[in-house]
Amino acid sequence: MPQMTEQMERTVEVKSPADSPVINLKEAIDALRGACTKLQVSVQDINSDLEVTNRRLSAALRRYAETSVFLENILSSIPCGVIAVDPRGRIAVINRAAEALTGYACDQVTGEHYSKTVGRNVTQCLTPLYTLATGHPIDQQEKSIITAEDEEIPVAFSTSLIVDSDGSIAGAIEVLSDLRRVKLLEAELERVRKLATMGEIAATIAHEIRNPLGGIKGFADLLERDLRSNPDAMKLIKRIGEGIAMLERIVTDLLEAGQDITLRLEHTDLVEELRHIVEMFDMAARGEGKEVTFEIVCSEVSLWCRIDRGRIRQALVNLLRNSLDAVGNRGRISVHITTQSYRPKAGHGHSDRSLRDYIRIEITDTGPGIPDEIIADIFTPFFTTKSGGMGLGLSTVQRAATLHGGEVRYVRPEAGGSKFIILIPRR
Repeated sequence: MPQMTEQMERTVEVKSPADSPVINLKEAIDALRGACTKLQVSVQDINSDLEVTNRRLSAALRRYAETSVFLENILSSIPCGVIAVDPRGRIAVINRAAEALTGYACDQVTGEHYSKTVGRNVTQCLTPLYTLATGHPIDQQEKSIITAEDEEIPVAFSTSLIVDSDGSIAGAIEVLSDLRRVKLLEAELERVRKLATMGEIAATIAHEIRNPLGGIKGFADLLERDLRSNPDAMKLIKRIGEGIAMLERIVTDLLEAGQDITLRLEHTDLVEELRHIVEMFDMAARGEGKEVTFEIVCSEVSLWCRIDRGRIRQALVNLLRNSLDAVGNRGRISVHITTQSYRPKAGHGHSDRSLRDYIRIEITDTGPGIPDEIIADIFTPFFTTKSGGMGLGLSTVQRAATLHGGEVRYVRPEAGGSKFIILIPRR
């Protein structure tokens, strides 16, 4: 036993501590713990960096979102239409003004090719596609576009390229402006210019007419003096005098065009006045061999009102002359006079639109009627479809009615022909 104990002690002493597996494992664990600690520190540093980066990224995204909203608000607030296309010609952006102008909604055209939507039936050289293809911008030109509802609209437009920060082409942009109001104003300005020119010519002609007209009136006065004893001749001379008076009124109207006019009001029975005028036209038609029937219907024996007798007479004569020309050699002209309570329409110079009493005169003929395409122009001064006509008849009628606080209308009867209605307030 003592020998065995000594042998075991010697065996233990032979093993070195450095070679012990237990000691090596401990060192490995310590080294692993140190590495884990360093890894934790590194992870914490990385997390801190990520937090900072995330905060910066969130701030950048916030700024980007705010900038996008701001730019979108700018686009929405611009009164002009703005359309952007990508390098392939597809619509990428369309603002509200462009939507309203073209009739195309944003979600309807985004991603669609420009030529299939807004650019329908538009020459390519007048589109942003031309700028994409050539690199040349277009500055303030005019064209017409076809809306989603197939309405043709005149627009002014400009185009330019969209270039990225690295210089590459990202698309093209087009700015549109609606020219409909401008075109209407231009047309109105041109109409006023023409009217002014024709007015100057008419005034010159009126001055020239006055001289021979004065001579005619003088000779008529001499005839009246020499033929006082002949009643039939005096009746004809009276008609000549009435014709001269009408010519003088026309000349006066030409000279007064564009000037303020003071009405010379007198108490007049319009029934009697109308009967007299219709009788005159009936006699003239018979004298020319025309088979024209005149009919006058009055709701009352007399209808009195205060009017400028000469101007209203001239208006009625113009309307009846137009009807006689319309029916030709054979036809029917009806004149109906009655009263009507009526509320004036806005836009006829009436500040007081309360219910008022009017004398209503309808003149209807069996002629061919007025073509639809010129109805809007029939009351325009110097507008005429008659060869040799001056185009002053209906404008004179309208002016006479308006000066009296009334109005004149054109109506197409269901049976055909024409009907003019003139309303004159009872004073």
